[in-house]
Amino acid sequence: MIFYNSDFCLVGNFGSSNHKKMRKICQAGMLLLFSVTALAAQAQNKVSPDNSSQSKKSKMEVILIDRFVMPRAAKSEFLERANINRKFIKALPGFVGDNAYEEDDGNELRIVTVATWASEEAFQNARTSVTEYYKQQGFDMQALIKRLHIQMERGVYKRMVE
Repeated sequence: MIFYNSDFCLVGNFGSSNHKKMRKICQAGMLLLFSVTALAAQAQNKVSPDNSSQSKKSKMEVILIDRFVMPRAAKSEFLERANINRKFIKALPGFVGDNAYEEDDGNELRIVTVATWASEEAFQNARTSVTEYYKQQGFDMQALIKRLHIQMERGVYKRMVE
């Protein structure tokens, strides 16, 4: 999982010659929206139960969905970094679970990552921890994305846990 901004963002150049790519990205995003509910329900079973019905009603999971489109040649270096990040976030408090998906059409590679956090607070703390982790390593996410010609979309979704 890769963090650098909590808001929806798009990194890359989607000029007029790339409308077809953008349409594919948007269609995939809509499919992801419909599948998030199922993923969150599955992840909910991993959250420790709370006996207070008041706190159950106010508890909200945060689901981070990142979609990366890249040249096939960037896959190895990208996955190496993604695996470092995924290993790090799995140890953070409030981490519920994650999944990664890959689609390769022969021309370019698309990777989607989904991470679920138990609460907004856990998600915000994770962002801070990841930022510090990057600083300690001297890692620059923006530079990696630019150098490998990766386009990135991010969505942060919230779901009430009943």
